[in-house]
Amino acid sequence: MPTVKNLYVIMARDVTTDAADKMNSILKVIDKFTFNINRDELEKNEIKLGEQQIGLPANYSVATSWQFSEKLKQETFYNFKIDIIDPKGEKLGSGPEQENVLPAGIDRVNMNFNIQGLPVTSEGKYSVAAEIFAKDGKSLCKSEYPFEVEFSDAPATMG
Repeated sequence: MPTVKNLYVIMARDVTTDAADKMNSILKVIDKFTFNINRDELEKNEIKLGEQQIGLPANYSVATSWQFSEKLKQETFYNFKIDIIDPKGEKLGSGPEQENVLPAGIDRVNMNFNIQGLPVTSEGKYSVAAEIFAKDGKSLCKSEYPFEVEFSDAPATMG
């Protein structure tokens, strides 16, 4: 089995792959998310920032690109997975994954994920970890992309 190297992992507002030439278009690279939150409302609902995971509304894409050490000699099954890692180094839940049978004759693949919602625990430095696995579950390569999460105070809701 060929070895695998990660060429890039990046977060963006949108990622598209051209069907004809297989090239990615990456629009608006994300290095920071800023969320308006109402700390009093969270406290009222017994949600403790820094202790509990919460899901915040965010639409984003994760683009990944992988290079094989040689062209695939036959169709080969791979599983691609991404996870969000919080400032304490904790993995937040189980991230999305895509199983694919890649065709013989290729030595590079781009795998993109479109995601709604971002799990967070607190403000700080996060990363998205991308990993490729063989059919037997063995990890072949892993890479991370750093980003920040910042909170700004939102006004109290009427009610």
